[in-house]
Amino acid sequence: MVINGIDTKDISVVVQGAVCDYTSTCISSIREYLPGAEIVLSTWEGTNTDGLDYDILVLSEDPGAFDCHNYDFQKVNNVERQVKSTYEGLKMATKKYAVKIRTDFSLTSANFLNWHNKYTRKNKECSFFDERLLCCTIYSRNPRYTYNRGLQLVAHPSDFFFFGLKSDVLRLYNMDLICEEDKIWFARKYPNNYVNDLPRFVPEQFLWVNFLSKYINNINMLPKDKEDIRSDIIKFSEKNLAANLILLSPIQLGITCNRDIFSEAMPETCFTHWDWKQLYFYYCKNNILHYLIYIIKVTLINIKKHIQNPLKKFLNTIIKYIKINIGFWNKFSKKYVKPHLSPKTWAKFKAYYFDYSDKFKHLIKKSYYFESDFSQIVTDKDLSIVVQGAISEKTKDTILSIRKILPNAEVILSTWEGSKVDELDYDIVVFSKDPGSNGLIRRYPHKQIHNVNREIISTFEGTKRATRQYCMKLRSDMEIVSEDFLKCYNQYSQYITSNSFFSRRIMVEGLATSESLCFSISDWWYLGRTNDLKNLFDIPLADIEDIPYFEREENKNEKPFMENIICRYTPKQYLIYVFLKKNLKIPFQMDNVFDNNQLCQDLYNKFISENLICMEPELSGIILNNGYKVNPIAYAFCMPFSRWYMKCRNHETIPNISKIKNQINIYEQIYWTEPEYFNLKNKITIIKKYIKLEEIENIQNIDFSFKKNDITFIVCGKINLNGEWNTYRCLMSIRRFFKDSTIILSTWEDEDIKSLSSLYDKLVLSKNLSDNDIDYFLKSSNMKKPNSINSQRILLYSALKNVETKYTIRLRTDFYFYNDNIFYFYTKYNSILNKRELNYKIFDSRILVYDHFTVDARMRAGGYTYMISDCLQFGLTSDLKKLWDGKMVDYSILNWFEDHKDSSWSNPDKFNHRYNAEQLCLFTAIKKALPNLELPQWYYDNTNDNYVFECEKVFASNIIVGDGVQLGISSKFENYEYDYLLTFNRLLELYLENVDPENKQCLDYLKEQYTS
Repeated sequence: MVINGIDTKDISVVVQGAVCDYTSTCISSIREYLPGAEIVLSTWEGTNTDGLDYDILVLSEDPGAFDCHNYDFQKVNNVERQVKSTYEGLKMATKKYAVKIRTDFSLTSANFLNWHNKYTRKNKECSFFDERLLCCTIYSRNPRYTYNRGLQLVAHPSDFFFFGLKSDVLRLYNMDLICEEDKIWFARKYPNNYVNDLPRFVPEQFLWVNFLSKYINNINMLPKDKEDIRSDIIKFSEKNLAANLILLSPIQLGITCNRDIFSEAMPETCFTHWDWKQLYFYYCKNNILHYLIYIIKVTLINIKKHIQNPLKKFLNTIIKYIKINIGFWNKFSKKYVKPHLSPKTWAKFKAYYFDYSDKFKHLIKKSYYFESDFSQIVTDKDLSIVVQGAISEKTKDTILSIRKILPNAEVILSTWEGSKVDELDYDIVVFSKDPGSNGLIRRYPHKQIHNVNREIISTFEGTKRATRQYCMKLRSDMEIVSEDFLKCYNQYSQYITSNSFFSRRIMVEGLATSESLCFSISDWWYLGRTNDLKNLFDIPLADIEDIPYFEREENKNEKPFMENIICRYTPKQYLIYVFLKKNLKIPFQMDNVFDNNQLCQDLYNKFISENLICMEPELSGIILNNGYKVNPIAYAFCMPFSRWYMKCRNHETIPNISKIKNQINIYEQIYWTEPEYFNLKNKITIIKKYIKLEEIENIQNIDFSFKKNDITFIVCGKINLNGEWNTYRCLMSIRRFFKDSTIILSTWEDEDIKSLSSLYDKLVLSKNLSDNDIDYFLKSSNMKKPNSINSQRILLYSALKNVETKYTIRLRTDFYFYNDNIFYFYTKYNSILNKRELNYKIFDSRILVYDHFTVDARMRAGGYTYMISDCLQFGLTSDLKKLWDGKMVDYSILNWFEDHKDSSWSNPDKFNHRYNAEQLCLFTAIKKALPNLELPQWYYDNTNDNYVFECEKVFASNIIVGDGVQLGISSKFENYEYDYLLTFNRLLELYLENVDPENKQCLDYLKEQYTS
């Protein structure tokens, strides 16, 4: 068949990718619309291709995919697979023209041939193909649409379909695979922040940018990464799209996808054929009028969307609030509806709405805990474990892990008729008829089967055969690696309320339990009394619906944007929702998986607080190997132990038991910030290290009831007489709030101090340092702040020799006090934090430091250890002398990176010095007091986790830290926001972990902070 001068016999169609259910449909459509065309099926080694009607089969080694998001159960990046399968297929193609199409696409016509060579005018500067390739508009992002920043991408033509000369398509796909650095580009670009998307480019960009990079000389005209949307790059990208491609809609091409990805593509952010045509007229025919019309159109759409989206969101929020908030609706009805109705009509209205909602009031009424009769210590001898589900290669490991960790437990294998269980070590086996799946939970990014009926049947039948008093329901692909879950279960499970559904709490997986989706409680494993688990799973089976809920036309608008769930309820939601409906015997309604109406939210929170214990894998020792990985966002949206604990405490359904909470959960906020550093391995290491306490001593013979006249202030540094933070104001504030204290001003000989003579008691002048004693940033850095360590050592050492009081406060000349909080803060918390580890003791008493530039190394990915602020320090004079001994730092330390330009040591801040001034300050004291302590080799040395652990032990035993409000000081730093400072709360946490886990005052303080 000849269309537009092209004989379909001259076309090779490369069907690339993994063989799926739709591949046969794809090949059949090619045979129908392109008769005589050569079909090349390019897929992976080991693929079953029986029954597929291809001409040439190309089997390649699968290069695999990699994670494109920094969390679990999300889309993976398949660009390497696309490049490999397409390129290898094209190499085997023998025809003049080539089509590249995915295995899950099909042809609906041969319309694309009519567009071949329709636009022939070339731009010689940017035309890199012999003839233009045909490409799809869907997923060809238009970066001029600014209303959706996440999809504002440059150089992003769709990669679903290409047609053109075989040599041209081959030229496009002739490239190297993506390098490892580009796979985690944004983790490197933002090392101190949590990033969601990791790769440098999305697949479409990777393909196009790599192609262009082979033909252009000015590499700056290409985007550096997907965040690079400079205007000149946008124009250059438009020019290349106009010169090398023809963008056509799926209808114009005659293609369709057997999965619903076109509607998910947000086509309003993509180029249309009309858009591309205007670019063609401008860049290839020099017709500026078309381009101006195009820019006006894009601008008007942007304006409309920028106004429309927030307005629509606001109106939807109002409507939803009115619809779902029962209390609001009651008040609204009484005020605005009742006056307009007859008494009879109002009575019917009230019966339908008010009385109905009143029935629920007892459901959310607060109840208080008591200890159930079932408070015995549960051991593996009391436990039946129902291993439920289909038998897989993992099941053998599951049972072996049970036998190893819980050797006395009863193992019940509950699976399907016909399953092979001969090699499995069980005590009881239960075979049930497989009810089949309930369809899909989601189609995209991968098919996830809805197996709720299978779970109900296999679990219920298994628990019926259990002979022990307690039972665990466990998926057949999980493993138990420790019995820690039993310790926690024994400690918390007996606390129930009068409204609890179970005789003893049930323990569940925490990181798969959602805090935001109602009744979405993990069903991976349960632990509870056997009768309670029977009751939980004694519920009706779910209806199997042919059409998924959210794929029905009438339900599409109920789903939040970008959500990929298509079922009405997820399996874990269905279990709890139906259980509650059955037991409450009141027809409350949750419309679908995303229905978070106020009643459901209240019931959900109450159910968790009164009936469950939630615990993450790190603490429970129960893992799902093929589903659970270290999830950087798990603690933000799910129910880890600490969040469950605080929910119960807020509902007063559990007593205040701090031991486990204080040993484990204080680090979760850091886990959110630094997931790459603070991973599962490190967390386990931390737990082991911190539970083991060293030799502890009580601080004695230190009188913390001293008076202000026993303090000397050393105000040191350059003199500044202008601006808000000036030296005059600094000295005046000390005189105002500490009038009986001594003030020493320590500065340089050439400073102007005439106007300050009446504000200090002693003056210490020092000579300015030579260049060899001062270090600056490297020349490649834009910053020119000097390393002040030697300047400070001279000024402070000279001043400390003149101190006669027991205590000293060193202060910069550009700080000032606005109250005397620092005095009371220091005396109070030096008395409370009255213990330390002897092996990490440096000072006779704790030193109070300012939080700015006192760094929490965990928040800096393990670098910048031992940094305490040199802005303000308060302590015994003898202790400050340990910090400031007057010995100069050698020039080789200050000029280290300049002299070692080829060093492999990382230098993220482009310092010249080997260590920061704040580190060098503390190192002086550490080397004398703790000579065997291993210190980092340079300021950002994060090569050894022990540097962080040891640093935290030093901090926990030697310092107190406070912010400007706690210390009553003002400085220019209060205008700066840093997320890596060692806060007072964080220091208390370190103290509890390393020194005194039972310190009641610290625990009470943190409890108040956590629950406020």
